[in-house]
Amino acid sequence: MGSKNLLRTADSDRMNVLGVVPARGGSKAIPGKNLAPVAGRPLLAYTADAARASKRLTRVVVSTDDAAIAEAARALGLEVPFLRPAGLAADDTPMLPVLQHAVRELARGGFAADAVVLLQPTSPLRRAEHIDRAIELLEQTGADSIVSVVEVPHQFTPVSVMRLDGERLCPYLADTSVARRQDKPRVYARNGPAVLAVRTRVLEQGSLYGDDCRPLVMTAGESVDVDGPEDLALVELMLGDGRLRIPYRRTDEYQKVDVSRLRPGDSYKQLIEKRTHPIDELVRVHGKIPDDLLTPRPCPTCGADDATLELEKDHMWIVRCSACDLVYVNPTFDEAHYKKVYRSAEYQEIVRDLGIRSHQYRVERFGRERVDIMAQHLHAERPRILDVGCSTGFVVEAARDRGWDALGLDLNPSAVEYGRSRGLDLRNVALDDAGCEPASFDAVCLFDVLEHLLDPVRTLRASVRLLRPGGIVFLYVPNYDSASRLLMGKDAHFIWPTHHLNYYTPATIRDLLRREGLRTEYLATEGLDLVDYLWYRREVHGKRDEGVEEIADLLQFFANAGAYGKNLRVIGRKQG
Repeated sequence: MGSKNLLRTADSDRMNVLGVVPARGGSKAIPGKNLAPVAGRPLLAYTADAARASKRLTRVVVSTDDAAIAEAARALGLEVPFLRPAGLAADDTPMLPVLQHAVRELARGGFAADAVVLLQPTSPLRRAEHIDRAIELLEQTGADSIVSVVEVPHQFTPVSVMRLDGERLCPYLADTSVARRQDKPRVYARNGPAVLAVRTRVLEQGSLYGDDCRPLVMTAGESVDVDGPEDLALVELMLGDGRLRIPYRRTDEYQKVDVSRLRPGDSYKQLIEKRTHPIDELVRVHGKIPDDLLTPRPCPTCGADDATLELEKDHMWIVRCSACDLVYVNPTFDEAHYKKVYRSAEYQEIVRDLGIRSHQYRVERFGRERVDIMAQHLHAERPRILDVGCSTGFVVEAARDRGWDALGLDLNPSAVEYGRSRGLDLRNVALDDAGCEPASFDAVCLFDVLEHLLDPVRTLRASVRLLRPGGIVFLYVPNYDSASRLLMGKDAHFIWPTHHLNYYTPATIRDLLRREGLRTEYLATEGLDLVDYLWYRREVHGKRDEGVEEIADLLQFFANAGAYGKNLRVIGRKQG
């Protein structure tokens, strides 16, 4: 699982496409611009993310003259097979010879590019789908090149702009008869460009664009080009408002949890003992999980393949992405396996023990709390919400009791059946099969969902499509950087690789939302870290910590307030 070049196997029917990231060391307006910190990461990292997540780039290289940039690029998982000559790294060096040089260098090593995609680090809001769409357009149209553009605001179109004639302000064009905005011609400008896909033969002929250049239209928000300090400040704001800021919390805000009602009887112990039920028979017969049942997968956030081993548990590997830092299970079973697990009698028994028996308490303590949090971020008089993975529907019930229109989906038939018995609108279907209309909800809740999914991005995107403009997604996921894990290591019960496939931190969940165009506007942690730790000490090690038990609630408050609680609560807002 060591580092490797970002070189993908080419489809014989597709072009060999070379991505080139030009990142020279000199910059006058912003010294060290390509490595300037933006939201806690170097500017170059955002282009690295997009390049690594692209499905159409065959190979990606960084062209730089600077050893520090080369080292940073390699740390981000990008290839730096050569250093750019100083003669091609001056302030006034055109882009054409830089791309020509990269093509020639790789050709010497046997890599022949059919097309080149220019990816400038100064366009940090360009995403993988923009890259892939440009390549698809190049193939489909037969054009010489595809260049990203942004529509020019109507007040800056040629019929609107003015010039100075001495001290007099005069129309730039002679004909200024067009006055209404809707009558003005639509014109476009290159946005950096953020993306330029050009055929190699066009470069060899001495042109960046050729005779037949087609557009890839991007929004103004995606088109920010970092040229000066003000641009850097803008992307800092857009990419998550800088480093994580933890709000001050008062001790009287802490709400205790009645563990005896949340986990009635020995339900928690049963959960721990049954956690490996999907693999128990396999391990009994084979001594391990057979290799042919497991499939490697790329990072579910950024698509990178490079990862390092984090830990092993229950005959499975948990790894850390070298590019975006997400922790996830790899390799995994296939999707059919996990659907079977969540419909199994064993899992339904877990839900009965934990969910159904504590349903009323969950409505009172957690459902109403979550609805109260959403109410602070919703503006509709009677919000319509969708709870995906609703379990018994305790949040749906709290929302209904508040007068909201609430629908819940869950794959566990026992949970859905119980919720329906309480008059709740619950459906035993997956999100993809629910038939919900796009842009029909004010909020989509994904409580304890993303950690279970092979492809959490697909579900998040599907959820965003269901949101009205300005709507919110409300996520709960286990916090990998929680006190639970720091105290118990891999024995923390949420580290459950047969069921929990993705492990987020405050930083990596914000990164996921940013990549999907969502603005994080609420992030907090809550948990039962101390309760779980004391249970672990008592039940597993036979030790009692009476002094710690006496102050457990206060210690839990400290963990929550410092963003080390076991459960991450995050709200991301869709652009309106």
